[in-house]
Amino acid sequence: MNGSRFIALLMLAIWGSWMCAGQALFAATTWTGGFSPDGSLVLLVMVAGALPRQEGFGAAIVIGLARVAHTVDPPVAVLASSILALIAARSVRRVVDFDLPMARAGAAGLAALVVTLWLGLVHAARASASGAGGAGERLTDSLLTAPAAALSAAVLALAFGPVLLRLPGLTPLRKRRW
Repeated sequence: MNGSRFIALLMLAIWGSWMCAGQALFAATTWTGGFSPDGSLVLLVMVAGALPRQEGFGAAIVIGLARVAHTVDPPVAVLASSILALIAARSVRRVVDFDLPMARAGAAGLAALVVTLWLGLVHAARASASGAGGAGERLTDSLLTAPAAALSAAVLALAFGPVLLRLPGLTPLRKRRW
């Protein structure tokens, strides 16, 4: 990895962290609450579409670490959720042309759906393991909120996907055709 790629990954971490902070601020100050779009996941999907296949894992780890800094969820579960989001985006990328805006929006929606369900499963497992109860309620909540999270992420990707990819410092991560 050369110096410009390292700086680009560092900038990805900074932008991912800002996206997480913005999401938390948006969720706390608007009526939408938990239905605010997950900007860091959308950023990961956009970058994963632009990166060569072998470099996507590093971007997922960088975004995962940025997400860990802004959540109370278990760090391993958050890192795993970023890797699952990368797998979801790569799955869509294999099936359709990822240069199409609707394909990127669909990948972002799928990634948000997978991450919401995964974290809901983690919360339910933790509640069940602690014996406090409420595991079923937590799983039901994640099943009910996952479609809204997917829709909000897809709309964010459709509206601002190319802008997110062209954020300052991320140029070395892009392919030439983007």
